[in-house]
Amino acid sequence: MSLLKIVFAFLWVVLRTVLFGWIVGLWRVGRELWERLCRAHEKECLPGRQGKASPNPCVPISNPAINRPDPLIYDQYYLMALGFAVTWDNPDIWVESGGVIVPADQLLPNTTYDLVARIWNSSTEGVCAGLPVSFSYLSFGSGVHSNPVLPGPDTVAVDLGVKGGPGCPAFATSKWTTPPVAGHYCLQVSFSWIDDSNPYNNLGQKNTLVGISHSPVTFPFLLRNRKRVAQTFRFEADSYVIPPVPNCGERRDKIRTGRAAETQRPFDPVVVPQQHRRANYPLAPGWAIAFSPVHPQLAPEQEITVTATVTPPPGFKGQQPINVHAFSESGLAGGMTFYVQGT
Repeated sequence: MSLLKIVFAFLWVVLRTVLFGWIVGLWRVGRELWERLCRAHEKECLPGRQGKASPNPCVPISNPAINRPDPLIYDQYYLMALGFAVTWDNPDIWVESGGVIVPADQLLPNTTYDLVARIWNSSTEGVCAGLPVSFSYLSFGSGVHSNPVLPGPDTVAVDLGVKGGPGCPAFATSKWTTPPVAGHYCLQVSFSWIDDSNPYNNLGQKNTLVGISHSPVTFPFLLRNRKRVAQTFRFEADSYVIPPVPNCGERRDKIRTGRAAETQRPFDPVVVPQQHRRANYPLAPGWAIAFSPVHPQLAPEQEITVTATVTPPPGFKGQQPINVHAFSESGLAGGMTFYVQGT
């Protein structure tokens, strides 16, 4: 008996829907349509731009409509990850005293200098208002401790405009009193932005040392294992320097004449132009460099002194840059640029 009741109830629901359900549904659709037409009419009657405003308090913005900035600096770690050759003599970081640039290898102990960082923006739409820029220094070497240059808050805020605008590049400046102990220090500049379209090009490092050559010249530097596991390190050297930047007319002509093959694709950062490939900058014939120890094995947080011995060819005169990069199983650990001066 109960089964028959269930069957009859089901049939009654189906019959009622067929006979009357479409009427109810049509009435609901008509009522919704009428309400929307009324709201649209009321919105059109609003004065000025009020009629174009959204009725929702929170308006979602689609991704193409967001103008995202890309603050950047000459970042050796990012460039080497892309396959570019780099110099550790960073063109975007320098030291001044009274408005005069002081070579990084000629800093005096317990002396106050001005650190200057040049910040770029690759975006033509997004700006950074109050970009926090952090200055720090390392003891000379690879993977050593970072120390803020300012006591307390170690950031300086700058306003960065769009690419090609009057506010790009922006210049961040910080005071720095060198430690009382004489020595060489590596400078670092870093920053971060919450909506950065590329957060991987925000760390620049300036790490140079000059040696006068009458015979083989030695460059001691510190090497530290910052990882929690033991690592073996190796060193690579090259003679890369940043080539002169062609003027806009030369660059435009090369692209227009169709000679922009693999070496002329400036808008594709993955393809490394020939003038920026490390393989094209070996040490010149007659030059030699040796490291002691050659392949140091460091325990976690262990720090040692490595000595690089550079031997120039007989009769060398002038100045020769040599970039040294330290690698471990984890990748690039750091680097430095030596300048050998022949007399």
